[in-house]
Amino acid sequence: MANDSRLFQTTQDLGESGGVRSALTSRIDQGSYLPLYEGKFLWQFNHRFSGYQTGSDERGHRVLPESSDEFLADPMAAVAPFYWVDAQQVRSRLPADWDHRWVLGWRNVTTAVTERTVIAAVLPLVGAGDTCPLLFPMKAGARLSGCLLANLNAIPLDYVSRQKLGGIHLTYTILSQLPVLSPTSFEAPTEWFPSVNRIDWLLPRVLELIYGDWSLETFARACGYSCPPFKWNPERRLLLQCEIDAAFFHFYGLGHSDAEHILDSFNLVRDRDVVEYGAYRTKSVILEFYDAMAEAIRAGVPYQSRVDPLPADPRLTHAPRIAVSPPPASYAGDHLTTLDMLTLVTDNAWAAPSGVTAENIALFALIDVLRHFGQPIDSYQVRVAALLVRKPALALAFLGRAEAKEWVRVVGQDAQPLPKNVIDISQFQREAVDLAWAEAFNQLSGSGALVTSSGSWSAGPNLPQTSAEEWVFGRAAVAVRLASEMAADLANEHMNGFLRSVEDGTARQAIS
Repeated sequence: MANDSRLFQTTQDLGESGGVRSALTSRIDQGSYLPLYEGKFLWQFNHRFSGYQTGSDERGHRVLPESSDEFLADPMAAVAPFYWVDAQQVRSRLPADWDHRWVLGWRNVTTAVTERTVIAAVLPLVGAGDTCPLLFPMKAGARLSGCLLANLNAIPLDYVSRQKLGGIHLTYTILSQLPVLSPTSFEAPTEWFPSVNRIDWLLPRVLELIYGDWSLETFARACGYSCPPFKWNPERRLLLQCEIDAAFFHFYGLGHSDAEHILDSFNLVRDRDVVEYGAYRTKSVILEFYDAMAEAIRAGVPYQSRVDPLPADPRLTHAPRIAVSPPPASYAGDHLTTLDMLTLVTDNAWAAPSGVTAENIALFALIDVLRHFGQPIDSYQVRVAALLVRKPALALAFLGRAEAKEWVRVVGQDAQPLPKNVIDISQFQREAVDLAWAEAFNQLSGSGALVTSSGSWSAGPNLPQTSAEEWVFGRAAVAVRLASEMAADLANEHMNGFLRSVEDGTARQAIS
């Protein structure tokens, strides 16, 4: 960090330079800054454990107060860093093939006698200092990365790490010596629930622990979850983590007495439990879950989780961030609330990859638009939203200037207001149909993924949770917001005016 200290900006620096800070990004004119994370910001499965919003603004505090439950219950709350770093500098340090907007990090500063030694979490794309080293599981993807995180945070592995650690730094060298299970082991059937493999059993528990705020939405999407973040619930978090720990005792082939011996060595966990609960509750809950799993294995019946509702139940989530509301009585581009979500997205993150066909884009767009609407909706709004996903330059007709610039930055060339990127106004009419759209409609309606009734469309039982294409899902979030607020009569007027501005070049000038 000493070599890069010239790159760091304090909150005061940004304020004095006219920067306006949002949850995870500060912007100064055309520049953007990301938080510089420190290891003490992290706890297991929690990237918002502490920050400078809870303590002094002075640098050098080894310990910061823990974030309150009220803070963690807010899905928009983000920890306040001491330093900010230019976003381009952060992106330039990422591996060339790392195209995710999240990373895995752990606490470098630790000891063998603390409450827990290995403390790891998924982070949104941020800068990271040397006290918060990062992992880049290049071939794993989000789902296996979630399993890796669960493994790192599991008590059996923590026990081994305490035998390895001689100082106060959990270095890459020590981490590489720990008995992390192989990626292929998570594809095996779960011993106490053979019809489900380990990754599918673990992931709902891991996701509910990780995904507590909107900054990790892209990680959840990459795991196949399209729901909002999960509500913060300390009691459920204890049960979920205990169930994961019990599972890893089984994954490592450890018996009941082994588990009991290992748990008895975590003195600070015991002491904290005694203060909070009057007994070593973590141990008793883990062993209860462990024994229930062992009995399920012995009896050959599926294990019944004690966590109720079951992990990652959609009823436990916050309200959707992009609300669906009736169109307003009138429409003006600047009427829209600023789409803060765009400032959190990296340049060209929603650009279409090369080689994707128009038919696939239409299909992906219809899937994700239906998911974002989340309820029966007029078919015209569905088609318009999907059209904005497929032809993102058209969204500029309904965005204010600031939002338009962000949209072009995030989507890339396809969002430029150029004649090649727009369509004839006739395609914007209610009954307009093109070949790619017709094929997408026929495929989903024919398979029961799309339900049509009296002019309304909705997701059917066979509709995928997501297109699994982050760039489509991101575009669809904005497109649904725009389509929801359009007044149909004024939408055509705006589109006509926009198409004329594309022809005469004024649209291009407006975003330059």
